[in-house]
Amino acid sequence: MTIAEEEPMERLAYSINEFANAARLSRPTVYRMIRDGELKTAKVRGRQLVPVAEARRIFGEVA
Repeated sequence: MTIAEEEPMERLAYSINEFANAARLSRPTVYRMIRDGELKTAKVRGRQLVPVAEARRIFGEVA
C-alpha cells in the first residue's frame, strides 16, 4: 500500500482561526478564553493550536 492509498489522518488540532470560525467566535474572544483558562491549547513549533479533544470538551460532539 502506498502513501496515496492510505486513509487520511484524523485531524488532531485546529488553528486559532479555524477554531474561531468553526465556533463562530471572534479571534479576540478565543484569545480571552485561552488567557482566562477556559480553553487549553498546545504549542507546536511556536504555533498555538486547539486540540480536537479540547474543542469537543467545549462544544460537545458538534466540533
